[in-house]
Amino acid sequence: MKNVLFSGLLAMAAGLPGNALAQKQVCGERDLIVHELENKHGEFLRSAGLQDNMIMVEIYASDEGNWTILYTKPSGQSCFMAVGKAWEDQIEVEAPKTGTAL
Repeated sequence: MKNVLFSGLLAMAAGLPGNALAQKQVCGERDLIVHELENKHGEFLRSAGLQDNMIMVEIYASDEGNWTILYTKPSGQSCFMAVGKAWEDQIEVEAPKTGTAL
């Protein structure tokens, strides 16, 4: 039952442009969503950050370039922010030293 629910959520999310995702609030249990992203879609956590309001934003991507951005509330509920293709990891760049020009 959970796999069917998640597959429906992901299919719905994949068919929506970025702005529509925010309007539709496609959400579910984080652990279930992450499990499905990793095991069925080959997408793994690439980066994450915490907003001031304690909401975690995570980017998952596959080696083939498919990607998903989730946000997770402290309750453990995750919502799709955006999904897409052609993800490229960027080269890490050292931050400029204080007082130096870019």
